[in-house]
Amino acid sequence: MHIYVETSTLAADLLSKRHSKTVPKNFGASSFATVLKGNVNTPLSTTTAPAMVIDDSCVVTRDLELYVMGEVKKLLFIPNLRVLLPNEGFQNVKLVYLGGLWVMIELESRKTKKKFMQHVGVASWFNRLCNAQSDFVPREHIVWVNIEGVPLHAWSRDTFTKIGSKWGEVMELEESKDDLFARKRICIMTKQVDNILEKFKIIVQGKIFVIRAKELFVWSPVFKEDKEVVYCTDDESVKGTGEDKGEASKSVNSDAESDGEGVSDTYFGEIEDNLGNEQNSEQPMNEKEAYII
Repeated sequence: MHIYVETSTLAADLLSKRHSKTVPKNFGASSFATVLKGNVNTPLSTTTAPAMVIDDSCVVTRDLELYVMGEVKKLLFIPNLRVLLPNEGFQNVKLVYLGGLWVMIELESRKTKKKFMQHVGVASWFNRLCNAQSDFVPREHIVWVNIEGVPLHAWSRDTFTKIGSKWGEVMELEESKDDLFARKRICIMTKQVDNILEKFKIIVQGKIFVIRAKELFVWSPVFKEDKEVVYCTDDESVKGTGEDKGEASKSVNSDAESDGEGVSDTYFGEIEDNLGNEQNSEQPMNEKEAYII
């Protein structure tokens, strides 16, 4: 007795069984239960954007021998460094904001730079000080973010601080009067590389609201100038100088008030001028100080 088996049918059955054992089921799919538990399988992207090459013709050579980089302990220290550093004995310094909590400081000489980096008073304002590096980029950046969609009964500092913590640390909220509830600008220090542009939901007292967030621009400081010291030889010259400086002071104040309406040029509070120095009650009332020799 002879049994005949069709080889094509047998091969197809074997391939079908082998394929069903080796191929996983719906690798990228997630059930409703896994979504609730937070275990969502996200397929990894295999494509990345190509990097732009900057050749040597675009590179700028800078002499950084007399420069120091520093990370301040608090953001509000940055606008006040031109007051704080002279109080520590370093009068002629040039400041450059690098981003985040970092600044770059130019000193007059190598000797001054060495003294600056070893100074205990200066170190009290910084987390770290180091030699300037030409390829340095801070990890964090500070940006203003526009928030829309918050209901009136949730319009509070705590609400916006919680929303801002989604991307990083909230540094400050834009001050606004009670006549604007359409949007709120918050200042955030974040390590997020991509621009903030999101739409998400919040729940307030059981009701869902849609929030829109959009990154606006990088925060930039306005350095507060140290008070000038004018040396005179007699009372009459002091009076004349005081009047001239007083007029100049009024002009500066009026300009500052007009610029104060912008969001980016905020001080986040000012440090008192008497840090490290004693105040003389007999000094003139003008903003510029005058001393009689």
